[in-house]
Amino acid sequence: YRIELDENAREIRGLLYCLSCHNKLDLPVCAACRRLIDERVVSALGKQWHVEHFCCARCAQPFLGNKHFEHKGLAYCEADYHFLFGSACFICNRTITNGGK
Repeated sequence: YRIELDENAREIRGLLYCLSCHNKLDLPVCAACRRLIDERVVSALGKQWHVEHFCCARCAQPFLGNKHFEHKGLAYCEADYHFLFGSACFICNRTITNGGK
């Protein structure tokens, strides 16, 4: 016989779990929303995140697999990192990166 699951059921890779059993699984917890991560996970800054919750500390745009830069325990997109912490040319104000380019 089958037990009908209510709206608190969770699906992971095509398998159904009641909320109680789902919560007992050894799944990582997202550092942003504190919910279990039962799909792709991002590991960064010593924590784990849902892909869509790992975002730039300044503009809040998710990295979605793009490069991020770390400063004092926070992650930044390249543009915001250089804007906040980079050096700028005295004349044109363009960001100067490593190698002087």
